[in-house]
Amino acid sequence: MSACIYKAELDSLYHELERIKDALNDAYAEKNAAYGRVKRAKSDIESWYSRSRGTFFFWCNGGRKLPRHALFGQSFGDLKGYKEDRGNAVCDIRYWSNRISSLKASRAEVGKKIGHVKAARQMMFDRKREEYLLRKQKNRPSAGCRP
Repeated sequence: MSACIYKAELDSLYHELERIKDALNDAYAEKNAAYGRVKRAKSDIESWYSRSRGTFFFWCNGGRKLPRHALFGQSFGDLKGYKEDRGNAVCDIRYWSNRISSLKASRAEVGKKIGHVKAARQMMFDRKREEYLLRKQKNRPSAGCRP
């Protein structure tokens, strides 16, 4: 195998490694965004509960029975929506965590392939050097034959 073939193979593997790294960065960004959505949903849920227990004149429920759904004001439908948002965000976190794990495994696999190609290329270079040294040694006159 010539050095050009090794170079082409290494270039394609490095291109694949860069693609995986970009996908990994995107997956981490999506996972962080999902954590932000969980935090926002938890804040909304806490706010809903504090309003339902509060007694401030206009903004709180003050212990009255809450409707299931309301166009204006607070309802159990709002709480259900916040909990669904939280659940969806948690599912997204799980999805992106699994995706990150698979991308890391792919990155490790490509890294191993790069290592094997580099080792094979180095072995080729070592053999070429050995051949060169043997030819050089054959062409050199021996010390005892000098006139």
